[in-house]
Amino acid sequence: MPNRTTPARRRHRALRRLAELAAAQGIVLELAWCHGAVITLVHGTVAPAPRRTRVVKASSRAMALVDQVTAEQRLPADWLKEDVNFYVTHSGLGGRGGSDVFGPHVILSVSDPEPLLAMKLHACQASSPAAVDLSDLRFLVSKMGVVSLDEVECVYRRFFPRQTMNGEVRRLVAAQCPTAI
Repeated sequence: MPNRTTPARRRHRALRRLAELAAAQGIVLELAWCHGAVITLVHGTVAPAPRRTRVVKASSRAMALVDQVTAEQRLPADWLKEDVNFYVTHSGLGGRGGSDVFGPHVILSVSDPEPLLAMKLHACQASSPAAVDLSDLRFLVSKMGVVSLDEVECVYRRFFPRQTMNGEVRRLVAAQCPTAI
């Protein structure tokens, strides 16, 4: 398979531009590498520092910024997926990183699927899920080998113990993840 990644200088410029756009919108993009895939999470800041709380939002905001960078810099449509995958696998990131290079508005992380699934479910409860969120849900459920809705709810409760998945999200999981019924 040929190397389809963007050259390092263009990749860094694109991620820095993505960070600038995220900063202008007051959001933090977490590009989480999980089982060979890049999962995009959007965190919005609620309340001023030092009592800052991050809430997870639908990824449609992130995808709009990615599309803007793609157009501005004439990058391939899949640059984010390919380039972040390449960057993370070759950088030796052991957890969270990238903020020293790209600033606090783009975080690169290597994550386990359980917290990513919980955060995606939480984002879906807050707003209509973006197509990328649905795709990420399918991917995460598949990688985790989830076979029941109860298992999905158990993962969600572990990370959001005071909340329950609403009926709409339960239907969404059943529709998007037929193995988790």
